[in-house]
Amino acid sequence: MTFDEIFASSRARWESQYGANAGTHILIGTATCGRAAGSIEVLEAFRRGTEGLGDKVRISEVGCMGLCSYEPLVTIIKPSDFSICYHHVTPQLVPQLIEGYVLADDPCLDLALGAVTGGGDEPASIPELGRFAFEQRLLLSNCGYTSPLDIDHYVAGGGYKGLALSLAMKPAEIVAALERSGLRGRGGAGSPRVPSGVPA
Repeated sequence: MTFDEIFASSRARWESQYGANAGTHILIGTATCGRAAGSIEVLEAFRRGTEGLGDKVRISEVGCMGLCSYEPLVTIIKPSDFSICYHHVTPQLVPQLIEGYVLADDPCLDLALGAVTGGGDEPASIPELGRFAFEQRLLLSNCGYTSPLDIDHYVAGGGYKGLALSLAMKPAEIVAALERSGLRGRGGAGSPRVPSGVPA
């Protein structure tokens, strides 16, 4: 397969999970901070509570949003409604969220941290939290929204695109591109990563 074919396949799979015609999607943060706060028990409670719903409800483990003090975090995405992030979720609260928002139209706002915007081509954020107004997330733009266990999520968001482009370039073109980028070392000195005059 070519990279374009791999990307198209990954994008189609992404749309089947997050697109307008996808069913309800429950995202549970199971990175180290979430696990320490009890997210695995929350994950198991959601799995038990949604048994028998089939394709109507999908559950995914996602990475950390950078809001460790609010863990366990759960985001419920309803394509025809708001996507809402809930904080400090416990297994005891799971039935309320399933009955209230997964199966009905009660967003359980008393448990909500805020509405999630973005995802996919736009950085995921929670406008109700002021910190997001001061952040410009690039590499981590969809943390907490995509699954680190699903390579298609990475590819659908543009992952490996740079690699595919570089494989079609000559060494000298790669060096020139790095010089134009202004990329610098992160060791503290801020030295250019590709010094001028390096032979290709």
